[in-house]
Amino acid sequence: MKKFMNTPQLVIAIIITTLCALGIISQQIWHCIEIDEKTIFFFALGTFPWLTLYFKKFKFPGFEGESYDRAQSNTDKLIPPQKDTLQINTSIEISADGKKILATLWRYQKMYFKDDYSKRWTFSIFTSSPEFPHYISGLAELLKKGYVSGSSESNQILLTNEGIKYLETHKDIQDLSDIYIF
Repeated sequence: MKKFMNTPQLVIAIIITTLCALGIISQQIWHCIEIDEKTIFFFALGTFPWLTLYFKKFKFPGFEGESYDRAQSNTDKLIPPQKDTLQINTSIEISADGKKILATLWRYQKMYFKDDYSKRWTFSIFTSSPEFPHYISGLAELLKKGYVSGSSESNQILLTNEGIKYLETHKDIQDLSDIYIF
């Protein structure tokens, strides 16, 4: 099973679901198997933590917020170098949009796979997201430099060997706090 939640998120989701299940059970025991608004509320509340596997924010009528349509994944495919050598020009300046993508890829690559570069963490930002124009601008720049690669089927992007080599020499990008949150 792929790991979609980190350990604290999983523990919190299980606790919320368990408490809601206990609420439903106690509601049924003391009210002679009657399904009412409280039971439906507990059921809905118990499912919300698991919806974070698919959505980062929800939009309900009358409430502020919006849905960020993002996807993440990983791949076991080895990414061959795009150039004959891995001599990367480390003095190339990258825009803020490009740095945000690189910082995101680096942060989650390290979080999920540590130093195992035989696997790559991937993500995409869907066109419906308000962040899409910045994402596509940074993506175009990084594709041109060869620091990221992508799949035309899933629109998922990942670090190339060149991107990893570049990031290993740029601690400022590794530590960047402006990332896409998953």
